Amino acid sequence: MNHTIIPEHKASIFKGYRFEFEINDHNIVAWGSAWTGREIVSIDDRVVSDLYSYKRKAIHHFDINDTAYEIEFNMVNILQGLLHCTLIEDGTHVATQKQLPNFGKKRVLGWKGIGVCFLLGLVIGLAGSYAIDVLFIQ
Repeated sequence: MNHTIIPEHKASIFKGYRFEFEINDHNIVAWGSAWTGREIVSIDDRVVSDLYSYKRKAIHHFDINDTAYEIEFNMVNILQGLLHCTLIEDGTHVATQKQLPNFGKKRVLGWKGIGVCFLLGLVIGLAGSYAIDVLFIQ
């Protein structure tokens, strides 16, 4: 059997994740949106699986010439956006590709950034609550 891994594409927060595998002269493309959770698997430009997944792991099942295949998306690190895409043929692992989206200069928001966002949300929430109390309740 001919198994070729096509070089990985750069993942983008706007364009999503794109993985390509070549199996027995068939080009398999697995694409996933970083925003909507939509995942599409196509063989030779023909869509064989299209679903929305909001879980950390999703599996797409399809057949090529009476052989069962699976594409498995696994979000390994949600803070970094690290996604693994695995191709499985008849229950046997064929290949895994990994991608991190490019967020610009920094790839990770980090704990410091999450803390700043939390505090900013807290301040805005308290200010909004106070404004509603003063303007509408009294």
